[in-house]
Amino acid sequence: MSDVVNIRKLSAELTYLILEDNEFENVVLDGLQIKYAFLSESDRHFIVRLVKGTVERKLELDFYINSLSKTPVRKMKKWVRTILRNAIYQIRYMDSSKDYAVVNEAVKLVKAFKYPQFRGFVNGVLRNYIREMDNLTPNTLEAKYSVPQWIIDSFENELGKEDTIKTLDAFLKQSPLTIRLNTFKGNPEDILKEIQEEGFGVEEVDSGFNIYNLKNIDSLSKSKALLDGKFYIQDYSSMKPVMLAGIKNGMKVLDVCAAPGGKTIMASECTKDGQVVSCDISSKKTDIIKENAKRMGASNIDVRINDATVFNEDFENAFDIIILDVPCSGLGVIGRKADLRYRVKKEDLLSLQTIQRQIIDNAKRYVRNGGRIIFSTCTIDKLENEDNKDYILKTCPNLKLISEEKILPFNYGSDGFYIAVFESKN
Repeated sequence: MSDVVNIRKLSAELTYLILEDNEFENVVLDGLQIKYAFLSESDRHFIVRLVKGTVERKLELDFYINSLSKTPVRKMKKWVRTILRNAIYQIRYMDSSKDYAVVNEAVKLVKAFKYPQFRGFVNGVLRNYIREMDNLTPNTLEAKYSVPQWIIDSFENELGKEDTIKTLDAFLKQSPLTIRLNTFKGNPEDILKEIQEEGFGVEEVDSGFNIYNLKNIDSLSKSKALLDGKFYIQDYSSMKPVMLAGIKNGMKVLDVCAAPGGKTIMASECTKDGQVVSCDISSKKTDIIKENAKRMGASNIDVRINDATVFNEDFENAFDIIILDVPCSGLGVIGRKADLRYRVKKEDLLSLQTIQRQIIDNAKRYVRNGGRIIFSTCTIDKLENEDNKDYILKTCPNLKLISEEKILPFNYGSDGFYIAVFESKN
């Protein structure tokens, strides 16, 4: 069956959906795994690597093309620049692809996508690239790291030059696959043994919360331990808000913007005989939380549809712990979600801050005396983090800041994150 699918053509089509039609990378690649499940694992691996790599390195690839072409990338036909980006990524970063075979396939694709008049142009650019590739070095940070200049400027302004470079370097590195053992499904020692018997290696990250990095990963699709809910995958930074929350047995916890439910499930283990009310804005999102909670065997979770920007009277003064992981720009996760760097605009940050503060204004009325609010984002810019911390302290004098942490991607090899823990004074 896979013989009838041109995997380079399919790769170009998926890359086009992300970079030209602004589809979300994760949605496009999830669709690949469903619609083209009949393809061999090696073919699907090739497609995913080519598509993700091209998206991640788009600005770098455009630098090479612009260095060799009289027509700038921005003025090219969209299919032509997509084919060129895919081809140069293969030549530069995929050793399994022979250079001139890549060129020949790219020329065929130009014809297949109804632009036969550009066959000579594509052939010439790619052959010139092969000859000159060792002499082409990106001359800006934007091109070197494929991150828009406004993001780099923002990072430099807030983090300084050195930490900005370290952050950009970290975005290009492979993050560890971090898991948390699910004590609802067994004791940690037995689960670890089962994982290791499946051929995976484990590296302890935090034994107190049963957090490990998974090693020797070929494919997780056949892991019975994962399918049975004995562990779940979650970035270490994303676990930190719950780790810092101080949740104790019997507490009542509210997870305000909870999908897909990683923090909810972790909180449910911490509170044991207590309860977690897990909310999000739509049934599409709450269904994901319900599915994950069921798979993990977490029965103390009450999943509800709730708009966090609208005050809920039923929640007033009702919770010991509020997990407030608000919608944000995601600038801390662009190493893992490469398309976000091109999707987010500078002007979006202020509009996001407005929404964040609507959610904050409601959530701070839900915490009981002596309870805690854990504010967090997966971004690392001041506007969405420290400025919101100051806003909370200014507008709610009965809350005191007890801890604050900004996690940069190079700190733990995880996502960039911000966490501020507040306690309600009695």
